[in-house]
Amino acid sequence: MVLEITEGAKEKIVSVLNSQEVASRSIRVSAPFRGKYAMSLEPDGQPQADDTVLDYGDFQVFVDSQSQRFVDGASLKWVDTPAGG
Repeated sequence: MVLEITEGAKEKIVSVLNSQEVASRSIRVSAPFRGKYAMSLEPDGQPQADDTVLDYGDFQVFVDSQSQRFVDGASLKWVDTPAGG
């Protein structure tokens, strides 16, 4: 699997997507290098030509070709913290 997303993280992602003014069903995960990851909403839901599209049922994740090698094998987890998560 390119990107493992835990059930807790999936639930949080769906919650955030549903809370948007215009509901979205896609996010983008990018990485300039291994260990440095960013996640952003993709409100238009349209992947770029070089994106890998990962389907997680309730939402899709877009990963650009330059980030793919760093995202491959990564895990996304939700951890509650005093500042939120």
